[in-house]
Order: sequence, then structure tokens, then C-alpha cells
Amino acid sequence: MIPRILARFHEERPEVKIVLHNLTKDAQLQALRERRISVGFNRLVPQEADISIETVLHEPLVVALAASHPLAVRPSLRLSDLEGMPLILYPNVPLRGLAQEVTDAFRAEGVPCASSRRCRT
Repeated sequence: MIPRILARFHEERPEVKIVLHNLTKDAQLQALRERRISVGFNRLVPQEADISIETVLHEPLVVALAASHPLAVRPSLRLSDLEGMPLILYPNVPLRGLAQEVTDAFRAEGVPCASSRRCRT
């Protein structure tokens, strides 16, 4: 999505120079506050009074399984289907992110994962 957005922006405003930086969510927020960057792209950015947040894309949450896994033949899964299975999530960092969203989803469904040692971050 980001390459398409940037390409469209460049077509409409070719005089604007675009420079890309690879920053963590926390570093992006700090750089925006310090006006070192004008725009940041990230998932699950917290609402903050001094930062304007616009959603550019909603993505489905997906699970990756080995083709030989018994659940891989199903067209869709429920969180309860993953109960007791070890999970690998994005790192659990100080700012809320995908790992917290996934563990919260398990907790909301009453599926033991978020509090078990099998849910790894």
C-alpha cells in the first residue's frame, strides 16, 4: 500500500522530494513531534493529542501454517481452533502493537493464549 500511496503522491506533486526512513513506531512519533519527518506509516498508532492519525488501509488478521498442518486445509479459522498451539507474534514493545491486539483477541474470546506460556512475543 505504501509504495502505491507514494507513487500517486509523486505523480501529483513531482516537485516534492520524498525521503524514506525506517523507524520504530515510537521513533516515528518522536520524529513527527520534532518535525524531522512529515508523515509516518505504522499499524495501531495510539491516539495522541498532538498527532493527527488517518487510517489508509484495514488489513485482515491472518495466521501462517505449514501446508502439512491439519488446520491448513480449512478456508478460515476461529481463535478457538488455535487453542493450546504455540504462537509467534511480533515483539512485545512498550507501545501497543499487533502482539497486544492478538493476545487481547484471544482473551476476549476466552481462549487461553494470552496468559499462557505458549503465546510468545
